[in-house]
Amino acid sequence: MKDKRSLREIQEEERSLREEADFLKWWNEEEERVKREVEALEGFRSEREREREVEGGGKRAQRRRRGRQGGGSGDDRQAQCSRRASGQPKIYS
Repeated sequence: MKDKRSLREIQEEERSLREEADFLKWWNEEEERVKREVEALEGFRSEREREREVEGGGKRAQRRRRGRQGGGSGDDRQAQCSRRASGQPKIYS
């Protein structure tokens, strides 16, 4: 049985199949690139976390150390947090 499509239709179909194959190749390469990027970021984050542990902690540890040095009472800080949670305006002293 002979194909009744014109040469132009056959060429269009072949072009469409090539475009689809090119797109799928790009898609797979992009997925791999993103996967490698995420893995690199996760490695960087865990490396930074280890560095912070060695340095003595991050911002929370620094705040705790400042609090121990007499930089304000914890009661004042607790009151400020309570006011913010209740929607009351912050009181500056």
